[in-house]
Amino acid sequence: MAGTCDQNQFYISVKFGSHGSNFKAIVGPRELTAEMAEDYNFYENGTHLSLILPYTAKDAVFELLTAESVKSRIDLLLLDRANDWVLADLYLACYFPLKATECHPNGTMTAVAVKVESTRNLKPSQLTLKDQSCTPQFSDDRFAHFSFSVDTCGTTRTFFDNYMMYENEIRLSYNNAKGAANTSPVDPDYRQTISCFCDPSYERFYQAEDYPVVKYLQQPLYFEVDLMHSTDPHLELIAENCWATLYEDGTSLPSWDIIVDSCENRNDSYATIFHPVVSDSRVLVPSHMKRFSVKMFTFTKDDKVLKDQIYVHCDAVICDTSSQADGSCRGQCVHPPGQSYSRPAGVKKGK
Repeated sequence: MAGTCDQNQFYISVKFGSHGSNFKAIVGPRELTAEMAEDYNFYENGTHLSLILPYTAKDAVFELLTAESVKSRIDLLLLDRANDWVLADLYLACYFPLKATECHPNGTMTAVAVKVESTRNLKPSQLTLKDQSCTPQFSDDRFAHFSFSVDTCGTTRTFFDNYMMYENEIRLSYNNAKGAANTSPVDPDYRQTISCFCDPSYERFYQAEDYPVVKYLQQPLYFEVDLMHSTDPHLELIAENCWATLYEDGTSLPSWDIIVDSCENRNDSYATIFHPVVSDSRVLVPSHMKRFSVKMFTFTKDDKVLKDQIYVHCDAVICDTSSQADGSCRGQCVHPPGQSYSRPAGVKKGK
């Protein structure tokens, strides 16, 4: 017997020996029946037989779940019909693509839990996140699928230098609906850590359906300002002023400066960070683009949050680097010595 796998299925081939086809085939725990043969694409030509099974087949078992794959195994035994002697056996195990956790731009996470061979008595419907009220969106006898916002279900966040990690855990709750403790099953305790890492890749962009974007306080929020429909290398885009308001109207108050006269706001304890732009398959002229990040904040008054949503506005300048007369083309945050950069006083701001 021989077997191989692709990204979705097992392929098994059996060459008949002296017994010919006079044997019983045991697939997983069950004897192969006519109904199973149809499901598993059974084929026989007198000298060989073949089977094609999906890795999720009922008779396959899951051995291991990783972040990017699941290890599934199918067992095949050929038994003598007279005395059940084992004529041949095959234990075929392969890794198949399966993302245990996915992170989405709209601030949600999706995760899948799998009943593996070592937890045979597990009922996936009984699994929860850290917050036991967060139960599977869908489950069957082998899988449990979760979907939740990163600011719910007991999700924690940890800040690092250049990224942030969201983390939760899929676990088995031993409390029933009435609050009484259930008897712990014979299986080992089920715990599966799920994580998301956020960094400034500038490769995935928010779509219309992702708004409003959900962020924690002090979590980096990344922006890109781009000059479109031009390949002129002499032009440069300068992000001159950017600011945040409570309301969609950019002239409304209160407001807070993010970029002032092309530089970070020096009055901000969490200053704007400018990120370099280099040529790649998407960026043809780096001078046509500016990238920066700010740490998420909210407007407060008397220690109370005024509104859980802000709007960000920007003014950009397009200048001609080949013209010495164009004073705006000194570059992003480049000013003549001694020149101060600040917006006119008298604007009410809060942060």
